[in-house]
Amino acid sequence: NKHGQYIETAINWLTNHFATFFDTLSIGIGGFIDSFQHVLYGIPFYITIIALTVLAWIKSGKGTAVFTILGLLLIYGMGFWEETMQTLALVLSSTCLALLLGVPLGIWTATAIGVKNLRPILDFMQTMPAFVYLIPAVLFFGLGTVPGAFATVIFAMPPVVRLTGLGIRQVPKNVVEASRSFGATPWQLLYKVQLPLALPL
Repeated sequence: NKHGQYIETAINWLTNHFATFFDTLSIGIGGFIDSFQHVLYGIPFYITIIALTVLAWIKSGKGTAVFTILGLLLIYGMGFWEETMQTLALVLSSTCLALLLGVPLGIWTATAIGVKNLRPILDFMQTMPAFVYLIPAVLFFGLGTVPGAFATVIFAMPPVVRLTGLGIRQVPKNVVEASRSFGATPWQLLYKVQLPLALPL
């Protein structure tokens, strides 16, 4: 149909005219993921298991820690440790990218204009299934870890944007006005007042 022809034409135009951009982006994101993989590969498995078990104990208690150590030992015993570290590297790198992109956008959405412009886009990003984003990602970046990171970042970024903007908007107005009255610049107001007060106690 005509709609399919239009989409195919648009995709062909993007891949032909922005091939260098997509290749550069793919190399950059792929190198970022590979750096996490090299670090995780370099850590002995028993240290990783102990660290994750301790983290699970601190965050969720003894029961979760027991399941964590048993599960990780089972993964290692079955010979899937390398694949697990690849998945963990993808998750960690995607989380970092989502934070790097989401926090500045969240700061921008703290203004009225930013909220009006981004809210429908954020709703769309959270409503669509994550696998839908893999289709254009594979077309532009090819097969590999980069499309997975691309889809994960798009799906995970909206909560970061929303929570960052919400935290800044909930900073007491009197504190903001007092900072301005003492001559704080917008950057000083953001980094020394709004962001610290928006952090959870």
